[in-house]
Amino acid sequence: MQTQVGIIGAGPAGLLLSQMLHLRGIESVIIESRSRDAIEATIRAGVLEQSTVDLMVEIGAGERLKREGFVHHGIELRFGGRGHRINLHDLANGRTITVYAQHEVLKDLIALRLRTGGVIHFEAKADAVEDVTTESPQIRFMTNDGQKHVLRCDFVAGCDGSYGVSRSAVPEHEVRHDYFRIYPFGWFGILAKSPPSSFNATPTTRSTTGLTSAFGKNCRRGSKAMASGSRPGPFFRKVSFRYAPSSANRCSMAGYS
Repeated sequence: MQTQVGIIGAGPAGLLLSQMLHLRGIESVIIESRSRDAIEATIRAGVLEQSTVDLMVEIGAGERLKREGFVHHGIELRFGGRGHRINLHDLANGRTITVYAQHEVLKDLIALRLRTGGVIHFEAKADAVEDVTTESPQIRFMTNDGQKHVLRCDFVAGCDGSYGVSRSAVPEHEVRHDYFRIYPFGWFGILAKSPPSSFNATPTTRSTTGLTSAFGKNCRRGSKAMASGSRPGPFFRKVSFRYAPSSANRCSMAGYS
């Protein structure tokens, strides 16, 4: 099996790259470990910067995004009983962000790539990337029927994340240098089917931080920062159909529901 660019991972990076190469007449093949159904059914958050929206439109994947995306012109920080509106649209010379979940982006990109003749091997596990320092790297992978294959490439693009096979294939220290910053907290989130607030809002106090954000035109997500290793049980027991009363009280000002 031969191609110009072998791409590992059918996430946003791999799919965007494949379509952009296609528009420039460059052939590619994508190797993806998950099934198409699993990719499209996994619910993920998503806020797209203006440049990403522009790129999606440019490559032909922006029709549904422009129709269904939820454009935000700014955020509102709320603390001390007051709201502080930050108009990003004005500060960034008319640029905005668009709420459009990552799984929706993936649906659009997969459909576009297949419609334009792209080759995606779903449920195919990449086992190794070999000869990465040569002019003829290759990807060894196995399909869900147990068949083993070798994809010979001019270039390999590892778009399978930090835990994928691509990262470990790049020689450490000689070529690859890893840098990490691990934060001592995580986010506990609640997804609710309800109209979003007027703005993105970040309610804060001295001891807690929370966020409510639009997840689409008919959905919103409430999140609370929690120390790493802590359990959400005590917080979860307080949750109403919106979210914790303490968070709701901090946000109960004009413009918030």
